[in-house]
Amino acid sequence: MVALAKDRSVQQGKIKLLAVSRNLSEGGAQRFLSTLLTHLDDELFSKSLIVIGDKITYPIPSSTTVMIIPFAGIRDALCAPWRLAKIIARQTPDIILSNATPANLMVGLVRSVLRMRQGRWVVRFANDPALHEYWVRRWASRFLLRGAHRFVANSSGLAASVQRCLPFTRGHTDVLHNPVDLEKLAIRSAESPARALTEPYVAMVARLVPQKRVDLAIDVIAMLRPEFTVQLVVLGAGPLAEPLRQHAEALQVGAQVQFLGWQENPFAIVQRAALLLSVSDHEGLPNALIEAQALGVAAVATDCPHGVSDVVSDGVTGFLVPTGDRLGLAEKIRYLLRNPTERKKMGANAKAKIQNEFAVHKVVPVWQNFLTAVHKGNTDAYGRR
Repeated sequence: MVALAKDRSVQQGKIKLLAVSRNLSEGGAQRFLSTLLTHLDDELFSKSLIVIGDKITYPIPSSTTVMIIPFAGIRDALCAPWRLAKIIARQTPDIILSNATPANLMVGLVRSVLRMRQGRWVVRFANDPALHEYWVRRWASRFLLRGAHRFVANSSGLAASVQRCLPFTRGHTDVLHNPVDLEKLAIRSAESPARALTEPYVAMVARLVPQKRVDLAIDVIAMLRPEFTVQLVVLGAGPLAEPLRQHAEALQVGAQVQFLGWQENPFAIVQRAALLLSVSDHEGLPNALIEAQALGVAAVATDCPHGVSDVVSDGVTGFLVPTGDRLGLAEKIRYLLRNPTERKKMGANAKAKIQNEFAVHKVVPVWQNFLTAVHKGNTDAYGRR
């Protein structure tokens, strides 16, 4: 059964935007959508959101109509495309924005197989399909995403990879960054942390999945001994929680690594960290890294594909290290722990950069112009990326 929020009347002249997401919890792609819906101009857009699944932890503005499609078992999974098709038929959107691969494929299935083609369809990629997705999803994407009118990647590197992996996206792919709500970050970071922590500590915000390489971060913390017995505070949940705890114990740093799970307010903890550590094998455009830099926290990060170098200016707002380079990561962390003045300077540089390039007032107008152009069928201004 589809859980449907109370319908709101649509004023004439507004663009009817229907966003589709698999859950609205924990991940960076979901945080992006929450921020975008919150800040899109209500005078320009009538906003609706379909959440496939019932996990909603990120805020949704009251101006957005929310519909939930259950996705708890096999029966729900089989029924979900038909339920989605019914909602689309009832909503008659001008634009459908599908957010990340599960939602992209679901909308593609509805449009390709069930022939529900109302509205112009924008597909947003949050991760590299060549690196992040199983072969079945890559194969399905080659067939089901062909009917989209436009494709969006959140970094130039991801856009290039998408176009290599899915050739039909060439000439139809745009780069639009993730907006960051700096005012909200400032308010939430000023709150008391959920856990009292011994400073200085290194923060890491990541789902506990292979892509994020938390095991590598634990290795690096072990390598810092005996000069530094700094704590690694890991904010995030996932299937690797227990194996990672065992890994820390095996390296005799179990007492130094704190797994705090998913945090409703990670910003209060990140803002007080000596630095943020990001060691992923691949990304799209890492929200956690953007938010830490926005809070004035220097970063040490692996220069993985994609988007990390869009956020961190090497030697200016933090340090970039080749992917998987334990020695390089340990060296840069030591340097920042030894040099608090330099660390503070990099943090100030980072805050200024994010304010200039990723702030809501900079990025959301670009999204609004893009969606308006899509609605009018005129995206030539966005060029070929």
